[in-house]
Amino acid sequence: MSRVVAVDDQISELCGDDSLKISDVLQRVTAALPPNRVVANIVLNGRPIPKHEESRTLENSLREVKELQIRTADAEIWAANGMDIALNRLERVQKSLLRAAEFFRDEKQEQGTAFLGRCLDGLEHFLETVMITRCALKLDFTRIMVEGTSLARLEREFSEILDGIVACQEKSDYAGIADKVEYELLTNIYLWTNALKTLRLSAMSNA
Repeated sequence: MSRVVAVDDQISELCGDDSLKISDVLQRVTAALPPNRVVANIVLNGRPIPKHEESRTLENSLREVKELQIRTADAEIWAANGMDIALNRLERVQKSLLRAAEFFRDEKQEQGTAFLGRCLDGLEHFLETVMITRCALKLDFTRIMVEGTSLARLEREFSEILDGIVACQEKSDYAGIADKVEYELLTNIYLWTNALKTLRLSAMSNA
């Protein structure tokens, strides 16, 4: 089967047997990138891979790949501004999350669903920002701790919470969505906020 990989505007044939994973191809591409570029997002067969699904999707084999598009970004720009962008996105989404939960508690599902949809988009952009910034600054999330939890674990929990919210949506479990937002997601966001502020201060002191 013919496969192609596109890195920004450079298109080539995607070689490799079906025993390889998508992550193997991504590692090759990343290793070949210029020092000033980092992977920003990935499109698989015409569908952007959400950041909270990325780690799972990349473990799939090449059998599922017809076209892989990889977009890169300027590492210096993200290293300088990524923390601020991520914090700004978190601040903007928190009030809307609380409002969505209130709507679901009051059985105003239509309004809650509308607010939640915007929140999930914002949280996806936040996670994308964090992942690009991590690569740009070469941060090891397994070693960075916040209140006894590593950022790698915080990232996994964030993805699991979003998956849980989507599962509740599919079951029309609106009380479950409110619970996950109020008791899980907002706690996770609080920890991200503290960690990012600490990392930003550290980066400023080392500048």
